[in-house]
Amino acid sequence: MIRHFIPAMLVCALAFACQPAADAPVENPEANRLLEQTRSWHCRLEAINQESKSLWDSVAREMDKQLPADMPADERHNMLAVRNTSLIQMFMVYPQLDAAVRQLIEAAGTRDVELGAMLRAAQDSLERCDSISQKMLVDMSKTSPEALGYWKTAFANARCNSDIEPSKQ
Repeated sequence: MIRHFIPAMLVCALAFACQPAADAPVENPEANRLLEQTRSWHCRLEAINQESKSLWDSVAREMDKQLPADMPADERHNMLAVRNTSLIQMFMVYPQLDAAVRQLIEAAGTRDVELGAMLRAAQDSLERCDSISQKMLVDMSKTSPEALGYWKTAFANARCNSDIEPSKQ
């Protein structure tokens, strides 16, 4: 009985050893292209968000230099935290700011509207990529189930990598 058991164990061990690892890359040029597009859109979103943050941080620094020293701390904090031109303009102290700072705030508002449109477009594009990748994964489950695990994980973890250039679209 043991004589028959050992060869059966060897066959099973060899069969498992020959299976590709679950995390081994599975060649699929279409999936690769879509994965790179997905990463690129994530990079674009990060870049837009970073530009918006930098823009409003610089506005807050300039406003902070101009705000009256006797301004209540909570009002000062709130005004510096606002990232919206119309709301900033509602503060009573706004007219007292230097014309250059008011112009900076208005320019930031214009740029913020542009960044918002860019953000929405990038999010729409990322959603389209996600939709296409989900359809591809469903198709892959039928045509190449052995590749499904790898690509499912790859798309689920697709984020911006430092070596991927953000899309300039």
